[in-house]
Amino acid sequence: MAYTLKINGESKSLDVDGDMPLLWAIRDIVGMTGTKFGCGVAQSGACTIYVDGSPTRSCQFRVEDADGVEITTNEGLSGKVASTVQKVCTEMDVPQCGYCQSGQVMAAVALLTENKKPTDSDIDDTLAGNLCRCATYHRIRAGIHEAARQLEAYDMLFSQNNPLKAGGIQADRRQFLVGSAAATGGLLIGFGSPGPVADAATKAATPNPFHAYVQIGSDNKVTIFSSLMDRGQGAYHGLATLVIEELGADWSQIHVTGAAGNAKLYGNLMWGGAAQGTGGSTSTAGSFDRYRIAGAAAREMLVQSAAKSWGVPAEDIKVAKGKISHASGKSASFGELASAAAKLPVPQNVALKKPEEWTEIGDTKRRRFDTAPKTNGTHTFTIDVKLPGMLTTVVAHGPTFGAKVKSFDAAEVISLE
Repeated sequence: MAYTLKINGESKSLDVDGDMPLLWAIRDIVGMTGTKFGCGVAQSGACTIYVDGSPTRSCQFRVEDADGVEITTNEGLSGKVASTVQKVCTEMDVPQCGYCQSGQVMAAVALLTENKKPTDSDIDDTLAGNLCRCATYHRIRAGIHEAARQLEAYDMLFSQNNPLKAGGIQADRRQFLVGSAAATGGLLIGFGSPGPVADAATKAATPNPFHAYVQIGSDNKVTIFSSLMDRGQGAYHGLATLVIEELGADWSQIHVTGAAGNAKLYGNLMWGGAAQGTGGSTSTAGSFDRYRIAGAAAREMLVQSAAKSWGVPAEDIKVAKGKISHASGKSASFGELASAAAKLPVPQNVALKKPEEWTEIGDTKRRRFDTAPKTNGTHTFTIDVKLPGMLTTVVAHGPTFGAKVKSFDAAEVISLE
């Protein structure tokens, strides 16, 4: 049956069964994956959306009941309260794995919209139905208190009772802002274990990502292939930090993706290197040298490419924030040099920075690069991956605890190919 839903201010036409939970209509039909499946029985809060401004568990709200109402997902949040909550969650690294974060943000925004100065009890009562498997409740509570403080300061600054205004000092919103502010022909760096070796894939037109640690595309994107799993412990951010420190890339260029299938490349060195695995606090120790070497080798190749192109000594070239530059005024992005750099031999011995030269490693003010997307609902989890023809299957839960199946016709399921 055809339905027209208003989601984040836009009308969406859907031809689905009216009994379909709104959660799956939003995710699988509309394609907005910020709202997560948590439990299917409205007990985890990961699927929280707003229906006419009220927090609602979308897994228990039918499409036919959503016809004509205003639906808001995490992707559609707007306004001062929402932007402040998202900003604070990012600044304070509130989420860990981040899977529940969309629901936490929706609940927090609703609370602060109604209660500008909530107590610990207010927060605990309101978010009691939003579960966090990583148990970051102390950070969630601290984040809400900080957002409330910033919102109070903002309101005071622009209110008629602002003592600054009374004294003749006018604040300008432009001066004071508290808010959210096809890698082809590229360079591919791959090393084996135990020592660095040039991989044949570095010369391939379409390189195999399972033979590399760092890839720089002509689009200026730097992709880091992680030998580690990241379940919220920060392994992806840690590896990115190691590469950026030596490569000189900017965080805005970075994308980290998982790599697997080759123990010789991705084996855990702290476990002897025979198997790929993550655990036992071995992530940084087992990756510290090889990912820094990969970043340094890529940097050296980019520098050599620039030196050859510009006709200047390589030692006079600087690399910082994703740019290669020379005192003559010549400069280029990584992407502009990647193709030429890929044709150079991979250096076998590269100098690594000394600890006193580090600017990224050990920076306590640096926040995880994936915190913002986890907070605004754009981070891709496994459940968000869509492949051609892929269907979503979930367990059908009884409407009450202890309920048992009375009857089930499996004929339609069995007939599926």
